[in-house]
Amino acid sequence: MLFRSPVHQLLGGTARTSLPAYASLMRYGKVDAVKRYVKDALDQGYRFIKLHEHHEDTVGAGREQAGPGVPIMVDCNCPWTLNEALDMAQRLLELDITWLEEPIYPPDDHAALARLRREGPLPVAAGENVANLMEFKQLFEIGALNYAQPSITKIGGISEMRKIFALAETYNVQVVPHSPYFGPGLLASMHVCATA
Repeated sequence: MLFRSPVHQLLGGTARTSLPAYASLMRYGKVDAVKRYVKDALDQGYRFIKLHEHHEDTVGAGREQAGPGVPIMVDCNCPWTLNEALDMAQRLLELDITWLEEPIYPPDDHAALARLRREGPLPVAAGENVANLMEFKQLFEIGALNYAQPSITKIGGISEMRKIFALAETYNVQVVPHSPYFGPGLLASMHVCATA
């Protein structure tokens, strides 16, 4: 017998009919370009914006273009030491940033992430470089994250993703999957999120 049920039904079902999504913009490095692409994203209907900028002026340009009330996330891609990240978080504070993502190099310096979260003024997001449930558990135990970002194709698929959601809930950490995919990775992430 061939079953033709959507994955979210096999996982217990959902009452959701939609999921929020954010526009994940490229790194432009120029104020005018950031403003242009933030405007384009808003014009397309996005109400959450992720910037990949490293500098106060370009992040500020994104905030200025988006205006107040539009969540802006800043994905740094691991450029800074702890002290540099603390300094940048302080400088970005007035821009009402939802989270500072992957700010520390190397990305597996979990102790530095935990210090940044404790001592810095902005929420911390990370997890796309984490490979398994146990590493997420370590991050949660040391208080390194406000937002966990597991990548379903790296951490072992749907079953492991569901375990991370459950574990994150016990530590009061919000899960926002890292999903820059097309095809199966994106679909799997959406179905798990629909049931969470």
